[in-house]
Amino acid sequence: MTWISRVVVPAALMASTLTMAAAPQTEREAAARAFAKASQAFADAKYMDAYSDYRQVIASGPSELTTLARKGAVRTALYMARYDLARREADQLVEAVSSDSEALTLRGDALWSSGFFDEADVAYESAKLIDPQSARVEFGMARSLNSYGRVDQALAHLEVAARRAPLDPEICVLISDSYERLFRYEDAARSIEGCAALIPRGLKGASDLVRNKLKMFRAFAARRPAAVEFPETQFTLPFRLIDDKIQLRGNINGRNVDFVLDTGADRTAVSRQTATDVRVATVAETNVAGVGRVGVNSVVMGRADSLQIGPLTIRDVPVVIRENPPRGAPTPVGDSFSPQAVGLSIIVDYVRKEVTLARNLPMSPADITLPLRNVGLPMVRGLLNEAHPAYFVVDTGGEMISISTAIAARLAMPPSRKIMINVWGASGRDHDAFVLPGVDLQIDAIAYPKHSVAVLNLHAPSALLGFEVGGILGHQFLKGYKVAMDLPRGEVRLQRQ
Repeated sequence: MTWISRVVVPAALMASTLTMAAAPQTEREAAARAFAKASQAFADAKYMDAYSDYRQVIASGPSELTTLARKGAVRTALYMARYDLARREADQLVEAVSSDSEALTLRGDALWSSGFFDEADVAYESAKLIDPQSARVEFGMARSLNSYGRVDQALAHLEVAARRAPLDPEICVLISDSYERLFRYEDAARSIEGCAALIPRGLKGASDLVRNKLKMFRAFAARRPAAVEFPETQFTLPFRLIDDKIQLRGNINGRNVDFVLDTGADRTAVSRQTATDVRVATVAETNVAGVGRVGVNSVVMGRADSLQIGPLTIRDVPVVIRENPPRGAPTPVGDSFSPQAVGLSIIVDYVRKEVTLARNLPMSPADITLPLRNVGLPMVRGLLNEAHPAYFVVDTGGEMISISTAIAARLAMPPSRKIMINVWGASGRDHDAFVLPGVDLQIDAIAYPKHSVAVLNLHAPSALLGFEVGGILGHQFLKGYKVAMDLPRGEVRLQRQ
């Protein structure tokens, strides 16, 4: 979940817009009223109204207000999770005021939200050249550093950003998220406690999320969350491959459990039945989202005293407790283990059916090395139809190669005959899922010419994560390689098998 700091219009500026002498006075006054109305609607979290009013100013207002209205339109589109719209508005904004640092940082925010992480980095660097004191530039650079696993460096940028913009809620929340990634829950709690007052009024869901996060952090007081006990620096154990999913035998709170190794989830998860049987302590609620159009769901967070897989033991593990699936779902809810959620890198050998887990993997041979962005989910960049970049989740728990409906819309390739498929996710059934043939997919040197991909509704996870998830690389992609996901080095290494 992201929050964009609200637009605050200086009183002097508002006064000047109402007293401009230039003709026609009535048009300027109308534009000033529309701008004030838009700013108030934005503050009240009435984003559709705010966007409409900002567009009215852009269409007919004087140049003095047009730039401010364009900035407001970008922020509003981001709040509505209309990421492509935000990017288009930001492009127009920068075209109009190319040397404006704030405009460039907003374009960076919009590019990031569209899944153009690399291009966002360039926008932030350009803004920094114009205004080295920009708090939002520091925020953007910190978000990028976090995605590469350089969390300590990110926190250094965030400390600077917080001093320069102490009322920016996004900066505040990202500080807490960064401490959470380091499993420093006491620091995360202290940080997020101060964020609640900064969230724009009207965003009740965001306020509830902050309160529940604070409750979860406090439930781990005097504990070391996700404390990994290794008898050695790394270990390798066998797995079974069932329905294209990697299954590992383990136990939770002393009871045997079969876990799906799921890098496509940002939390380890257990079914309600497992949580009840092994007495997982419930600590708070959180939001999850997945494939499907139902949207974001509220789920219970728990704390497992211990989780064991082979010789690995993890103490005080945050887990999601999954409820029973909707009526008609093809399989019951199971239990899954997310290695990156507890800071573990992995090597999956599909030929030997072995998985290696470690905090720090040794360098391994690779035919292809991909830069890895870990934004809760491990992601790598691909190119569709030679012109459309997108970031894909590397998902050991997934089956297909898929793209989002938003990315499919960018491709503008309506199928001659839509082949519907039956897909279920965390948000229920995706009734709109279909197969799109003839897509050219390139992942570095790996080419899938004229390939058939599944098109899935990924709007809910995209809205929750704050950026457009381009697609998923599941078993269909991974099975041909020995796959190393190296978090500290920020790499996915693929060795052909």
